Amino acid sequence: VVANILAVPFYEIIVSRMRKRPEYAGVVSKDVEVSILKSIWEEVKKAVVVIIVPLPFLFIPVVGPFISIAISMTLLAWELLDVSLVRDQPLLGQRWRYLMSHKAKLLGFGSLLLVPIVGLLFFPFAIVGATLLYLDELLKGAGPSQQEAPAAPEAS
Repeated sequence: VVANILAVPFYEIIVSRMRKRPEYAGVVSKDVEVSILKSIWEEVKKAVVVIIVPLPFLFIPVVGPFISIAISMTLLAWELLDVSLVRDQPLLGQRWRYLMSHKAKLLGFGSLLLVPIVGLLFFPFAIVGATLLYLDELLKGAGPSQQEAPAAPEAS
């Protein structure tokens, strides 16, 4: 978690360069410069969420640890994806809704990152993968700027 907070300035550079690629020219919003201090503060807030949300599930007998790991994988992937997402959706609530609508995709993306030594090897590439995942969603028209949270079905 601390390494991720310290790596934010480098992540910002990577994301900014990837958003400038020609294939994403028509779908990304104007690249907003994010100050390093603001980026670090956002990462600290997300780190608190990533650490605290899975904790209560550890106390549920038998299935709790498995639920906690699944939640951790999803939140870890969201944390990496969020470096791109924050440029288009600045409010945490908007980014949380994006997470809720893409849980399965993020669960799969974050699974490899929790494997002890493997996660360390793949982590530098994870920001690139997360950015591509988000930008490809924008290309398909399923990005958060075009997508709202699903409406609840009406009772008849």
